[in-house]
Amino acid sequence: MTVVISMLRCVNVGGHNKIKMEALKAVYKALKLRDAQTYVQSGNVIFATNERDLARVAKRIEDGIEKKFGFRPDEFCGRRRR
Repeated sequence: MTVVISMLRCVNVGGHNKIKMEALKAVYKALKLRDAQTYVQSGNVIFATNERDLARVAKRIEDGIEKKFGFRPDEFCGRRRR
């Protein structure tokens, strides 16, 4: 089993893309990621998985967050891209 730290971009930064950490943990649990623990209101999550393809896990997390909260964590913190 691999322990992973996901550092979500633009979650709970500057008032944009706010997610309560309990709700974020619930998304990870629904995705069958084990022992999810959050760090303060940062959007950082530590979890365990048997999945070897971490890029696939990252996409599942992004898709799960978008489905639940209506945005992808890779979006530019409320600013337009140039």
